[in-house]
Parts: sequence; structure tokens; C-alpha cells
Amino acid sequence: CSRLASACVDLRVFAVMAEPRSSSDSFVYAQSPVVQRTSPLPSKLSPGEAMQEKGRKLFNSNPKKGIKLLVEEGLLENNEKEIVAWLQSTKGVKKAAIGEYIGDNEEMSLKVLRLFSDVQDFTGLSLEQALRAFLQTFRLPGEAQKIDRIMETFARRFHEQNPNIFNSADTIYVLAFSLIMLNTDLHSGQIRRKMTLEEFLRNNRGIDDGKDIDAGILTELYNAILEHEIVMEEDYDHLDDVDAHELMMQGALFTAYGDAASTSKSSTSGVASPPPSSSTNAMPKCRSVKVWIDYEKLNWQAMSDSKDSKAG
Repeated sequence: CSRLASACVDLRVFAVMAEPRSSSDSFVYAQSPVVQRTSPLPSKLSPGEAMQEKGRKLFNSNPKKGIKLLVEEGLLENNEKEIVAWLQSTKGVKKAAIGEYIGDNEEMSLKVLRLFSDVQDFTGLSLEQALRAFLQTFRLPGEAQKIDRIMETFARRFHEQNPNIFNSADTIYVLAFSLIMLNTDLHSGQIRRKMTLEEFLRNNRGIDDGKDIDAGILTELYNAILEHEIVMEEDYDHLDDVDAHELMMQGALFTAYGDAASTSKSSTSGVASPPPSSSTNAMPKCRSVKVWIDYEKLNWQAMSDSKDSKAG
């Protein structure tokens, strides 16, 4: 994330567990009100089919172990081309598991991530359109370094196919994160004061190798997000009846971004507090996207720890 040290974005971050919410909340992993099977389960699977099913289910719970099992059983070749094809063609593979796998830092996962990005066609698309399409193929993981690797690869691919829009892939990388935050700011019911166009323009000054991006481009991006929320919906094909029932009983998980001073959580909430206000000897008002990633990681970890302690 060191490349983001010079990219400043005024932001706010917190993450909470909530009861099921309306579709107006940004980046809600929407719950399915009814999970129906379109066809009955086969009465008997062949040994190969049974092992494929076992590998798929294992992948959904532990992606690396799932791939390892399929390779060891001779059902999948251990190369990025075959793994990407399997991820894209196998029904019932969780988008969240794909995100965890392609964001990992092991050699094969890195190769898979690059090819997974390279098979995307962003030619002629705006950054908002490309980001929207990319985020429908998987679900962003919660770990900061995994997000960083995925978004870096996305930025590289977009710049390769659209080299004349921005000066560098670094610019795209920063602006893509800015769009994600804008999406949440504009569409989350938890944020009352919405980011204005003027604020969005100001937040993204100087991010194109020290130069300002054309205001017309930023205005188009802002309006596109304002008019059409980016919603990341989880797929439900992988669920059996027990899993579906459990999911429907859970609250929706979502994140929201706002002013750090107004959204700071108490230490008893189980959620990591955002950076202190700039009025207190701490961090300047202009914060880098790197800070957002770092604190988002803390939020996800705090939420996970809280959930585990309650389960225990």
C-alpha cells in the first residue's frame, strides 16, 4: 500500500453488524428471501462427480485446501489456466471464496489473480463500468493486503486496455478505491450527510501523478455512482437447505464510511474506532486510501473476533 502515501481522501470508516436491511444500503451482501432448487439432487453421483462435489464444498470453506484436493485427485491441473477455468465454469462456487483465493499471496494464487484479471475485457468502458463489472465476478475479501493485491491487478488491466484515459495504473488504483467509498457514502442509510460533487472533486485532487484528473471525467463518475448504486450480491447456488436457513436468520453485514469524528465507536462496541479527528493532535484531515485499508482491516478483524467470542 506504500504507493498510496501521496493520495489523500477525506473519509470515515466504521463496520457494524445489523439486522437485515433494505437494498438501499451500500455494498450490502443481500440476503435471499427464498432459496429454491430448480432441479432435484441426483440420486447417485459417480466417484469422480462425488469427489468434484467434495472439492467444491471444501473450496467454499477453505479455498486453498479445496484446490489442493482437486489437484491431488487428478481432477484439476495445477496451473493458473485450468484453475481460472474451474472458478469461472463450476456452478456453486462461492464468490467470497473466489475473492479469498485470488487475493492470497501464494505463488499460484498470484498467477491465478493475474489471469483472472486478464480474461476481463474492459476495453472502451469507463472506470465505473469496469469496476462494476469486475466486482460482480467475486466478492472482495476483508483482509487489507488481499484487497490491495486485487485492486492493483484490476488497475493494471484497466490501464492496459484503456491507456489514454489516465496517466498510470496507480491513478486508477487510487480512484477505484475512491469510487468504492463514494458508493457507500451516497447510498448507505447510515450516512446522513452525503458527499457532494465538489467534495468528491476536492478529495481527488492531484492523484494523477500529481496532476488533477479532468473535472468532466470525475463528474461523470460521480453522477454514475449517484444514479446507480454498485451492489455486490452474493450468489446462493452453493447453499444447501441448512445453510440457506442459517443465512436467512443472520443479519446483513455492511460497511459505511463517514466523518471520523461523528462516527467514532466506543471501545465496548467490538468494532475498531476510526482515526481520531484532525482537531486532536493526530492525523491530518486529508487521509490516504492506505489509512482506509488499514482501518477497514481492523474493523473486519474486530467484528470476526466479536462473533467468535459470542459463538464460544
